[in-house]
Amino acid sequence: MFGLFAAAALQFTPQTIATDLKGGYQVVAVDMNKDGRPDLLALASGMSELVWYENPTWQRHVIVSDVKRMINVWPMDVDKDGVPELLLAHAFENEAARSVGIVSYLHFDGKGWTIREIDRLTTSHRLRSANGLFINSPLTGASAVAPEYRDHTLLVAYAPPDFQRRQISVDDEGVVHGIFIHDWNRDGLDDVLTASFKGIWVNLAHRDGTWTPAADFGGRSGALAEERGERCYGGPPAKGAISGGDRALARQPGEHLSLPPQGVAEAGHRPFSDRRAYDSCG
Repeated sequence: MFGLFAAAALQFTPQTIATDLKGGYQVVAVDMNKDGRPDLLALASGMSELVWYENPTWQRHVIVSDVKRMINVWPMDVDKDGVPELLLAHAFENEAARSVGIVSYLHFDGKGWTIREIDRLTTSHRLRSANGLFINSPLTGASAVAPEYRDHTLLVAYAPPDFQRRQISVDDEGVVHGIFIHDWNRDGLDDVLTASFKGIWVNLAHRDGTWTPAADFGGRSGALAEERGERCYGGPPAKGAISGGDRALARQPGEHLSLPPQGVAEAGHRPFSDRRAYDSCG
């Protein structure tokens, strides 16, 4: 009961941090200067500067400049010095034929930031990290053309220190617009979930560095998929369902993939069936 009253009394005060982020696209909370406070890494596609804002005064810092058409950035402390290295996707366009898809590695040497191109993969779009690797999920395949974007879409990883491209999967099709890192099978390794026109794929990581893409875990498909398809769309069960015993998640083709807090939090020793992953009708 005390927790409920405390939550009801909680108040938030809005604070303007920046007003000049043209084409603001992504914000990541991460400690950028080893002071134990979460700072804000901000990416705006209409700007040529990648910036971060220092907590608690929100002083603006420029990481790199003269970088065009940025679309995603992700931090990972590769050298374990307390300051994260960054992977940046830029020179992005929605149309594969016009998208250079540059992937660059950014490192802070104690005095300033350096930037090094490590790959070119058309429509490089969603960047994350898993098991000490940077993950890159492009928006479409290289031959994709609107409106159906028919092509297989790569999912790749980059491992330090050489950052050579490693293929995880080529099983997604069409537009891939959702990616989530989560230990799906509870083996202590990060798995990569992607959402595309084909449905949801769970790419299972193995300790030897290989991956197993899986679209269906077998077993019953789960009431979540059937109920969501009929309730939200008035049609047949939602496509793209993945299940394994009591575990299930589903999405309608073309939608984002999202996991609510109960989908990833370890709440005591509740069985996995009590922690569900879904995206809402809206």
